[in-house]
Amino acid sequence: MPLLQAALNGDRDHPAVPRTPDELAAEGRAAVEAGARVLHLHAYDDDGLQTFDAEPCAAAIRAVRAACPGIPISLSTSAEIEPDPERRRAMVEPLGEAIDAALAEAAAIEEVLTTANIPLEQVHHGDGLASWAVNRRGAARGHGIRTGLEDTPVLPDGREASGNGELVAAAAQLLGGSDPLTI
Repeated sequence: MPLLQAALNGDRDHPAVPRTPDELAAEGRAAVEAGARVLHLHAYDDDGLQTFDAEPCAAAIRAVRAACPGIPISLSTSAEIEPDPERRRAMVEPLGEAIDAALAEAAAIEEVLTTANIPLEQVHHGDGLASWAVNRRGAARGHGIRTGLEDTPVLPDGREASGNGELVAAAAQLLGGSDPLTI
């Protein structure tokens, strides 16, 4: 089965977005129980700002690892957090919320990676409601997908999700062959 990654937080405005290490651990556990095999997160400092500083990142990772042993964890490399390219790696992702534009970006990214013979597994995701269209396209092509409160606060039918676990459960059903619009 293709990879299912949960993007636990980011800067999205949603009541269930985890910020503290304990909240990240609880949301990570819910996502893993729903089917996630990799967790992606953003660390926050004491002022409530996203950060790459060592201690907040380490605290977040320690808490999530304790709650989700054996599950790979990745930290954000977003330029919005740290504009210095020496402190982060460039990311390739469709970020538009318009479905047609997001699908076109996903197809273009896939074409570049395929043409360049990049052997790594692709993990597709988008933003907002369009993320479900991008995920549906990626899953149909045998790629991994990512979802979570960083990517979208809504379920495939447009209802607000209660948290990461509910989003990941919907994505797991998508990877299992169910149409996400009927989840």
